[in-house]
Amino acid sequence: MAFPSMKNSPTLVAHIADLLAGLDGVAIRPMFGGHGLFREGLMFGCLAADVLYVRADGERAARLKGEGSSGFTFEMRGREMTMPYWTVPDSAMDDADALVAMCRDAFGDAVAADQAKPKGKRKHTGPAG
Repeated sequence: MAFPSMKNSPTLVAHIADLLAGLDGVAIRPMFGGHGLFREGLMFGCLAADVLYVRADGERAARLKGEGSSGFTFEMRGREMTMPYWTVPDSAMDDADALVAMCRDAFGDAVAADQAKPKGKRKHTGPAG
């Protein structure tokens, strides 16, 4: 399987880390050539090819799509794969409060999705709920 280049600018990775300094416990880790945003053992966002995506399920996903966000997709074995991650609006990329709020919501969606899994498959390491 070959992923498209998901390399990120080190300057952008540092900028995202600075913006998210107000959200405790965030770790930005390299993965698949891009980066994952993690908190309490759960991935709630990703940075791929210098584009930031946050997890959004249900109504939040529909709202982001309606506001013009694009979903995270990639091709695998000739099929387009879709993941529950949506682009962050440009306005939030220079507004720490807005980005932290989006990431708190994204983390909430990640926790809810994790809680829906059978107990032995859960990854969340923080308090329940």
